[in-house]
Amino acid sequence: MRSDDSSVAKSAMNITVDGSRPRGRPKTRWLDRIEEDMRLLKLTTGDAFDRRKWRNHTRNADPNPWEDG
Repeated sequence: MRSDDSSVAKSAMNITVDGSRPRGRPKTRWLDRIEEDMRLLKLTTGDAFDRRKWRNHTRNADPNPWEDG
């Protein structure tokens, strides 16, 4: 990101929550989930800057594809 390392927005994206977690996977950040969702949708960061392409993908996307129903 282009913002300063001390900016509130940048620190919020990299926030980690204190506390114990079970052994296994490393902590997942908000940005990790965004990157994974974009990978599943076969979108690139360049696609996010193309308004028309982004709008087509987000309008047709299921907001919660993992929910049973």
